[in-house]
Amino acid sequence: MKSGIAEVRISQDEATDKLLTELQTKQTTPEIKLSKYYLFDVKRWAEWLIWGVMVAVLACVIGWAVHLYGVNQALDSLALRYRILRMELGYTQPNIASLDSLFSSEDSDDSIRKLRSRVTNYELAIERQADLLLQQQRITQEQAEVQKALGK
Repeated sequence: MKSGIAEVRISQDEATDKLLTELQTKQTTPEIKLSKYYLFDVKRWAEWLIWGVMVAVLACVIGWAVHLYGVNQALDSLALRYRILRMELGYTQPNIASLDSLFSSEDSDDSIRKLRSRVTNYELAIERQADLLLQQQRITQEQAEVQKALGK
């Protein structure tokens, strides 16, 4: 019985080997192209360099915008101080010191907003008065011309 099992096993092994050889001849394995990896690849380094330069330029633009925003805020604050002094307080040292203390404290946003609206209203009133004065001068000139024309 052992010999019968051994013969069957041998015949199965031969059939399996035969099938494997037929399958290997019929099937072709795809060729895999392996590209070489270079540590100092010029194209990859150029891409990294371009991206790095773009990020650096973007960071510089953002930094410059933040800087200019701070400078603009400081100039706006100084311009408002000058307009307030010109409007009502005058150029005395105590008035300048009180304005400096108002602008230096963190809690004075409402006070500054109120002062800004007062200054804006004052400047609009001055501008309106100037327009009215110009209009009055023009009307006076026209009246003088009409009287001169009627007097002849």
